[in-house]
Amino acid sequence: MLPNPTSDLWLKKIGAKASWKITKLMEVFQTKLAEFIENEGLDNNHRITGIAGQWKRISDLNCKDESNLSIEVKEAIHDAIDETNEYLRSISQLEVLSVLVAHITRVVEVLDDPISSLNTIVLANKEDALLSYYFYQIRPVVIGNLDPSKNKPLSKIEKLERNTIWITLIFRMLCWLLLHDFDKSDVKIVPSDLKGSRMPVYIG
Repeated sequence: MLPNPTSDLWLKKIGAKASWKITKLMEVFQTKLAEFIENEGLDNNHRITGIAGQWKRISDLNCKDESNLSIEVKEAIHDAIDETNEYLRSISQLEVLSVLVAHITRVVEVLDDPISSLNTIVLANKEDALLSYYFYQIRPVVIGNLDPSKNKPLSKIEKLERNTIWITLIFRMLCWLLLHDFDKSDVKIVPSDLKGSRMPVYIG
């Protein structure tokens, strides 16, 4: 079991309160990915198309029961994570961090607003609501139109590269969540006096 950094239950064995279904999140993500691949006209050799193929191979092994994945499914997910790691290590770490920081910054900005879309997601179809918001609202802001290091417009190729990094990171996150679980009693409740605090935090 891992510490839960959110106020939601992520336990795969659904109890009295609805849990997030990681496989449903992945299905929504893959649907958005298919739209992106078609709109961008990506061929079968592109990294993003490869991610769609990776998930098809995993889903064909049957991973509907997240709390009881077979060894074959776990190995396939591990292989997918290893491939994403290999890709992320093969490119500039500055590029990866640029996308990661932009993503976290935007998500935190949205969460700062108590009536934002991310703070008011209802239980019905919440996986679709979350991934749709990430794909259509968060991703364009993360990709941006300017090169953050050179302060010049991004080319079409550079935008696709940033999209590839973002999509790879989200795919890796979902694969990682499929392999881990959280203690159902471990829910992060942020004390009201800490909300909006600008106190520096150092992580060693």
